[in-house]
Amino acid sequence: MSRQQRELDKHPPAADPAGPRPGARAPAPGKVTRVERSARVAPGGQAGSAIGSAAPRQGSARAADWNLDEPLLTALGLGELGESETSAADPEREGAALGAAAADREARRRDPVVQYLEIHSNSVAHAVAAMLRAHQEEWPAPSAELQWSDAARFTQRVVRTLCPVVRDDSFSLFQLVHPLSPEDAYRRHVAGVKAARTTWIPGFGEAVAAQVKAAMFSSIARLGGRFAAAAQGGDGAPVSPSQVVTSHPLDSYVRGALAEEGVLDYSGVWRPLPAAQPAARGRGAAAPPRRGQASQRDEARGITSGPSSDGAAGQAGGGRARAVLTVQWLGRQDATLWNYVRVSPPGASAEDVAAALYGSPEQSRMAFALQRHGDLFQVAPKQARELIAARYPGEVTGHGTARDGAALARSPLGDELALREARAALAGSAHSRR
Repeated sequence: MSRQQRELDKHPPAADPAGPRPGARAPAPGKVTRVERSARVAPGGQAGSAIGSAAPRQGSARAADWNLDEPLLTALGLGELGESETSAADPEREGAALGAAAADREARRRDPVVQYLEIHSNSVAHAVAAMLRAHQEEWPAPSAELQWSDAARFTQRVVRTLCPVVRDDSFSLFQLVHPLSPEDAYRRHVAGVKAARTTWIPGFGEAVAAQVKAAMFSSIARLGGRFAAAAQGGDGAPVSPSQVVTSHPLDSYVRGALAEEGVLDYSGVWRPLPAAQPAARGRGAAAPPRRGQASQRDEARGITSGPSSDGAAGQAGGGRARAVLTVQWLGRQDATLWNYVRVSPPGASAEDVAAALYGSPEQSRMAFALQRHGDLFQVAPKQARELIAARYPGEVTGHGTARDGAALARSPLGDELALREARAALAGSAHSRR
């Protein structure tokens, strides 16, 4: 009998409260199912429920603080998507795309880091909660004008919404702490220890929690200026989440906590905007803004009519109008560029491109998976495979994992892009010498 089976015999998984799924096949005799593999052992020694369940764990001292009756927020970009918008797709290519995405998921399930996270997910979530609470007085000021009014309330909201996701979705941790990775903590604290996978190592939990804390610092710094821009010239009402664009999966949780009433002190931001000056007459007078251009007052509030360079002004429907973007996958032109997209009109921010790719303004948080190469964007291979399978099944899918731009550098399209950028640089240099 394998060590894994002996451990499962000692700690049998709890039954799924929802019962078997309709049409589900019974596992073969002796086969360990995914639900059994992901059974958890809570700190109190009781077996926890399977991954994805929102039921509180026995032996979880602070589980009630997480408000588990609330629906869990997903950190994964594809979690809120409906059906694909592609109407006519090649069945063979669609099957290949779905197969590649399924192979990615299965490979991740076999990863020892993911398995360790699933077995000890409750302990990891508690470590994250403890770390955030211990450092709640150390959060950086959101911006120069925006200060904390109640940092403890902010931390409580983050713990309540984030920790259930950490506990119930081990895959999400890899995105929540990007560009850091739980794999680094696993190599330092677990990989070299001669112990069963069911042995909890507190140092691993502290290391992962420290990664979450570091990602929180970055998220606060990223979103603070956007909250300040949205509040400029406001009437005193707190900024709503829909007014602020996100660029990272963790931003969704930080944004919701920052928008909580009483968390931020807006007194340094709420100041009246300068009154609009009457239009001057005669030659040299500034022409009124054309339709589609931002007015001077809008620019003072950080609101633009097209895609912004950094996404700081907010989201569609919340103060900033988005340009309609057209996204073209390049795999049909060059199979080595299967995870590259061309966006028109050019000049869009990564947040706008992510929202267009995923079909929702809320998915601007997936901008972390995009890398700009001139006029093109490279989508991280894992996210590209998931996107193509879910929304663009007729597109070419590859199996690479590199995201360093080497494929673009070797392709004729890369040469064309480099020449175009060189011409633009020379033209700009000649203009500056005049």
